[in-house]
Amino acid sequence: MGGVPVAGQEKPSLAFEVIDPGGRPMLFIARVGSKARGRLQVADKAGRHLGQLRQVSSYWRQLFRTSRVTMQIESGAHVFATTDVSIDPHQRDVPVNEPIRDNAGGTLGTVERQWRATETMNDYFDYRLNCVRITSDPLPRLLLVAVFAHYLYDRLAVGGPVGALGKAISRPTWET
Repeated sequence: MGGVPVAGQEKPSLAFEVIDPGGRPMLFIARVGSKARGRLQVADKAGRHLGQLRQVSSYWRQLFRTSRVTMQIESGAHVFATTDVSIDPHQRDVPVNEPIRDNAGGTLGTVERQWRATETMNDYFDYRLNCVRITSDPLPRLLLVAVFAHYLYDRLAVGGPVGALGKAISRPTWET
């Protein structure tokens, strides 16, 4: 799989390949790190490291298992933005409109998530990235991974059909 993880870094616990409509690789995403300090590392189609979304939530936020994970969007030593990934199985039908903020506090864009009712026990969500200004590479691809982070942590918290049974009694389980 591409160049993820970057040489010298730990083995991913989850790995994903993003493909274009023609079936060609666009990005590689790997989830690495500990439960308390997870990262989504991003590589381009040639396997070159583009950046990462790094979990920066406080110890206390994770200890009390709140329904938000704060992530920094960064490449090399440069921090582009910060966003919260909202995960709450108890409020899965509540629309999410989470801003992605640059270092000055301005909004680069928002991630929208809308629950879609189906006739199955599975939860389905629609996601949208709304960018309010033009950015240069690698930030557009890292913003796309921010949307993917919402999807990934929703799936980890809500699960599939078996996970649907435990939603009423569980707290978020994105640490798995």
